[in-house]
Amino acid sequence: MGFDNETALQLGQEISRTDRRSVNNPLYNDYQTKDGKWIFLAMVQTDRFWPAFCKAMGRPEWEKDARFDSHVSRMKEKVNLIQLISETMAGKTYAEWDEIFKENGLIFGPISTPLEVVKDPQAWDNNFFTEIDHPICRRLKLIRSPINFSRTPASIRSCAPELGQHTEEVLLELDYSWNDIAELKGHGIIM
Repeated sequence: MGFDNETALQLGQEISRTDRRSVNNPLYNDYQTKDGKWIFLAMVQTDRFWPAFCKAMGRPEWEKDARFDSHVSRMKEKVNLIQLISETMAGKTYAEWDEIFKENGLIFGPISTPLEVVKDPQAWDNNFFTEIDHPICRRLKLIRSPINFSRTPASIRSCAPELGQHTEEVLLELDYSWNDIAELKGHGIIM
């Protein structure tokens, strides 16, 4: 979460992960859906989104419930509210919540697994990944450098060298002779 990263930057130490069952803002938390997917709610301004959220959840009675009728009261009742939201979210699939939350203008997003990320067409379109031909095995898919400059763009120019691929070249640059190299190979010191 952004707040955790910022705190770590300012304090210069690891920040322990907050237990999702007791975060201060239940509308800035992750929840599991009926189909086992996770969704992240990202509504920091809870008073602004609370009426639409209650409607989307199919729980209009929550809006005026004294336990939840303000940001402060929702924080006080966070454990109870998180449990209620968790139970409700477990009643529909991610696709169902996606449609409902979009219709209600809520701020949310999927929590993707690594496999979902690497299969995401948008991630490929944004050049997060690339493919190169490996000279020995096959075509490899790789993560691109996250650092990109317009004048000096990062690129993957080749595969990592095979074990011992440049040994002779390096030893010759260090003034070893071909006889020295042959002797090292003969003793099993190099490949």
